[in-house]
Amino acid sequence: MPIWTSRLHERKNNLICLHGTRIFDNKDKEKYMGEAERLIENLVPSHYHCYFLCIVSYESPISRVQQYRKLWRVVQSEFECMTGEKGREHKFQSINTCEFYGVMKIKQADIKQFLYFLEEFPSQFRMIFSEHDIGKIDEVLSQVDGNEEGADFSSINLNQSVYIELESYECDYEFTFYVNDEINRSTKNSLIIDTDRFTEVLKTYCHLNIGAALSMKLPRQWKEESIDNWIFVEETKKEVTVANIAEHHFPCFKLRKFDDFSSGRYIGNLEEYLQN
Repeated sequence: MPIWTSRLHERKNNLICLHGTRIFDNKDKEKYMGEAERLIENLVPSHYHCYFLCIVSYESPISRVQQYRKLWRVVQSEFECMTGEKGREHKFQSINTCEFYGVMKIKQADIKQFLYFLEEFPSQFRMIFSEHDIGKIDEVLSQVDGNEEGADFSSINLNQSVYIELESYECDYEFTFYVNDEINRSTKNSLIIDTDRFTEVLKTYCHLNIGAALSMKLPRQWKEESIDNWIFVEETKKEVTVANIAEHHFPCFKLRKFDDFSSGRYIGNLEEYLQN
């Protein structure tokens, strides 16, 4: 079960992602969610408030009952623990759907519990950390835009904020943290992100041509075995060298092209390989 972190910059957003693949059972999920909680502890300043963003979506046109129930009546009827301080109920109307959404303030001690809610209902919940009070969060939420698919909460822009969403694909999970510039800069020096540490190792060895992927056809077996956690380091006519981004010292393996992925031969960690 590989788990690793990466840093991206996408459409003016600073993204930090927690990837998890081949998560098959509750024990795997518990480990992954524990890593998510630890990442939050490392990324988010201790004075930030934590807000749980709740979303209820209806097909348009909505009924009188749905218009009456809106957001908090629905959420509280389904989840008894939703008892924190709540903000306003906001509405976003598109051609096909009508969404009601708002934030509830939660305690730091309850973050892991609410991460599980986010994991189980990824389309219904998000998480926001901010130094601002709930009134300021409501002010920003009232300006959220979107498209025919619904509101776009990733566009939330506060000077001091972290916005978190989760996507899952069968046995693969990905938490995406949208972080402000200050947090993004401060974490670059701490090397808590796996891709940052990978880059630091490479800085001493500029002669090597590194890429997230090489222009080569992958055999069907590799795709089936989920190789998202492998970085392609070098390619020859018969072999490729790969490094495992999900292991702390980035172990490297040589693989025969178009052979089964299990044919890999261990050749040391990344630093040892680059020194040869």
